[in-house]
Amino acid sequence: MKLDALGEENMYEVLIDYTPNEADNAVVREGLIKCYEAKFGERDKPFSIFLKNDSGKVLGGIQAFRDTESVYIDAICVDENLQKQGYGTKLLRAVEQEAIKNGCVFSLVDTWDFQAEGFYLKYGYERIGELKNYWHGHSKIFLRKKLRYTQTTALAFQNREESLAKRVNISLCKATKEDKDIIQNLGRFYVYEMSRYCGFLQDWETPANGLFECRDLSPYCEQPDRSAFLIKVDGELAGFVLINKTGTTPDVDWNIGEFFIISKFQKKGIGRYVAEQVFSQFRGVWETTQMPENKAAIDFWEKVVTHYTNGQFEKSYKTVPKPEPHPMIVLKFTSPGTQ
Repeated sequence: MKLDALGEENMYEVLIDYTPNEADNAVVREGLIKCYEAKFGERDKPFSIFLKNDSGKVLGGIQAFRDTESVYIDAICVDENLQKQGYGTKLLRAVEQEAIKNGCVFSLVDTWDFQAEGFYLKYGYERIGELKNYWHGHSKIFLRKKLRYTQTTALAFQNREESLAKRVNISLCKATKEDKDIIQNLGRFYVYEMSRYCGFLQDWETPANGLFECRDLSPYCEQPDRSAFLIKVDGELAGFVLINKTGTTPDVDWNIGEFFIISKFQKKGIGRYVAEQVFSQFRGVWETTQMPENKAAIDFWEKVVTHYTNGQFEKSYKTVPKPEPHPMIVLKFTSPGTQ
């Protein structure tokens, strides 16, 4: 028991340590990792790629982390005597191939405005963010690259989905008229989630009474040209899928009208698994549409459709007339289905 500056008893101390031991650091690091693991259902896997000479001396390399969706390049370095000779390119390609082999869809990296932005842009990365005057007057640049789809990627996705299905019981239940109130109630949370991306748009303001409202979803339970499904995980309500036959072209058979996974079940592969189950039930031409502002939905659907179709789909930007003209990103593909 110790006394603080006010003479009060304290059971714990806050200490600054410039020479911490690895065991103490591991406690802090593991606590943070467990937090991520609880949220996303997995933990990052660190790995390194080295550039060595004949005697085994390390002259450069990459340190990276990967999960089931992305690889993050934490550090890349090449000995100054070997720079401008293509070794950085070889290291970058190596980390991307390793990511693809393990089913990753994106490669993420950040750099300083005085460092390697041009290098990454040259190899297909796009700038997705910037923190200006972040450190000593310099800006931090964030970049991302969509990795090339391969059969290996498809196999990795399939293995993850099979593993997920074994860990939890995911069910897709056809909704009836008796379920319309449940779907409408979930709709409030759906609108709230959408406000994260669209809340700054006109007519998306937070309601004055603090109660989010969703447009009437009951037609999905009542009309023959629409279908509604409730999603359950280990028997617990986890979201819904609503499909209709309203496409942007006359040849479209099915369209994802609304798709919602409750927050606690997001980022665990459940949405992807459910979407593919729905696609596989209904034969014909499918469309999914996303508002350009909803970046999370754009990434999700492109990843899902790419996997499901083996990359065989059309992507377009269209102005959809209803309920009022607005731009949408449209993914169009064909499913062999069962009905």
